[in-house]
Amino acid sequence: MIKDPDKIIMRLILSLIDNKNFHILDVGCGDGKITEAISEKSKFTAGIEPFLSRFGKINTQKKSRLFYAANSGTKLCFKNKSFDMVIFCQSLHHIDKNNQKKAIEEAQRVLKNKGILLIIEPMYNKGLYGEITALINTEKELKENADKEIKSLNKTGFQKNFYKSLKIEFLIDDYNDFFNSKIKNKSGINWNRDIEIKVKDILSRASINKNNKFILDNYLNVFCFQKTMDV
Repeated sequence: MIKDPDKIIMRLILSLIDNKNFHILDVGCGDGKITEAISEKSKFTAGIEPFLSRFGKINTQKKSRLFYAANSGTKLCFKNKSFDMVIFCQSLHHIDKNNQKKAIEEAQRVLKNKGILLIIEPMYNKGLYGEITALINTEKELKENADKEIKSLNKTGFQKNFYKSLKIEFLIDDYNDFFNSKIKNKSGINWNRDIEIKVKDILSRASINKNNKFILDNYLNVFCFQKTMDV
């Protein structure tokens, strides 16, 4: 499976980095691909994940240009006002709904005045990929709560710079490619024969590109805020 083959998300994030002296924090950095690209355009970039060892990230030297830490977004291991930009790239809804507000408050704490908060969140059950993920996980309530917290940011020391929606694509070879990359050997996924039939039906509606790969569309909301005050 190829996620975002046209690198739409990557280009959007990099377009917002207009100062090579920026210090940037990537909350929920995953495998670090976006974090590493960001580090090429900034003075210092930190990526955090609760369990970084599964991605093989071992650099924990803050003097390095690119720094990784096994750290929770709800209790950041950084000083107040130490970053010019904080990014949640499809990660806010992975935080327990009772802690999402705390994660945003922590982002606000470590942001400098006039710093940028960028939040990218998937739309629930929109697009073929959205239909599939709605079948196999229980993230609806988490995503709805994340949207609620984001919409309240204008009242808590932020002003909105812009909002936009993005359409990105996932490319897969076939059903087996999807199953092996997204389902097999992963815990917490509700999978059974009925869901398998529904997923195959969704795939039957997908377009096929010139390389004979199935195209699964996915939709994201992008929110960009500027910090106006401490709370």
